[in-house]
Amino acid sequence: MRWGSILVDISATPRYFLAFTVVLTVAFHLILIKWAKLSNSSWKRVDYLWLAATALGLVGNSAAAERLLSKNYLNTFDIPATTYSYNRLRSIIEDLARPDSGACAPRVRSPSSPPNFDEMVRGQKELCQDARSVLRGMAVTAAPDYPPLEKLGFVPLTTSDDVLRSTVAEINRLTAEYAQQRSELLDHKRTSEPSDSDDVQTVLSPLMFAIAVALRLAKVSGELSNSKAADLTRSGGADHREEIPATKGQNLSTAAEANNKTSKDG
Repeated sequence: MRWGSILVDISATPRYFLAFTVVLTVAFHLILIKWAKLSNSSWKRVDYLWLAATALGLVGNSAAAERLLSKNYLNTFDIPATTYSYNRLRSIIEDLARPDSGACAPRVRSPSSPPNFDEMVRGQKELCQDARSVLRGMAVTAAPDYPPLEKLGFVPLTTSDDVLRSTVAEINRLTAEYAQQRSELLDHKRTSEPSDSDDVQTVLSPLMFAIAVALRLAKVSGELSNSKAADLTRSGGADHREEIPATKGQNLSTAAEANNKTSKDG
């Protein structure tokens, strides 16, 4: 055995699979046609069996399609999108922590400064310090594991400054975007790898198709056999009916000849 199991060998080896299908077809012909001699109504019920086997065979193909699509989406969309979300988030925090940023640049009171100037400066300095602290703790990249942001060193930022509030809102938006992209990435990563049940379905799918084909061929042969038998029965009955008038005619002819003979003798 190539794979350590007869069923796996049949499923994974084309010539064994073809031989298995032929053997099943012959077996179903002998059992269902020669021995059981199913009626037409019974053959209709066989439709449920071969259609069910076909459906079970398609389950394995569906699982294989899911793995293929998940792997494609993972490499084409999920990884690039998740990487971009994290890099963009870290880039904004880097810009916020720069000495010349809106949060870290020095402020000097002037005659045109608002009344709450000192409060604004204090809020900007707090945000600058928080951004620099977060930046020091954040990982350079989220790849290859893409863990939650908390494990990457990110801490949410807040501010009371109206000017910088839009920047913080963008950080929060990218935080939610990373979480969503990461969730899709993990889901597709999970479905791109075959599970034990997927392996069983993949192995059983060809066997289910072989059973479906063999049953379907037996059904066609059985219905043809029943149809041929019915035609022979109808043909025999018609021949018998054709013989009856001829017999009656012969009897009438014989009776007429007898009457004529009697008349002559009289």
